[in-house]
Amino acid sequence: MLNCTRIPKITVIHKGKTVVDLFGGWANKETGAPWQHDTLTNVYSCTKAIANICVLHLISHSDLTYQTKINVPLPRAYFTEKKGNAQIINNDKVLFCLTEPQSILITDLNGKFLWRVKLEGDPY
Repeated sequence: MLNCTRIPKITVIHKGKTVVDLFGGWANKETGAPWQHDTLTNVYSCTKAIANICVLHLISHSDLTYQTKINVPLPRAYFTEKKGNAQIINNDKVLFCLTEPQSILITDLNGKFLWRVKLEGDPY
């Protein structure tokens, strides 16, 4: 069994098929309960990585630069003015937990399926 304490589970689904499904460590360090296949996971800022991939893809195709000013629908308290992509990519203020497993389907701009990300949450 892996002794993972920070990221005890990862599932990667490619073209509808599970290609990676790893888990290990402890579901509860205090009781010593081992991690199980269906143990739900805390999810913090996981969408940041997906958003970063999208922004970096646009930058690599010269559709954006790191200096491009952007305007996104975030709470007014988050922004006092438009920020560049470097600040958006480096966002460290978004945290959330899921109480039920969720999936995110990633598509290209034409709606063609690329991959699915399975997110799992905190059962408490």
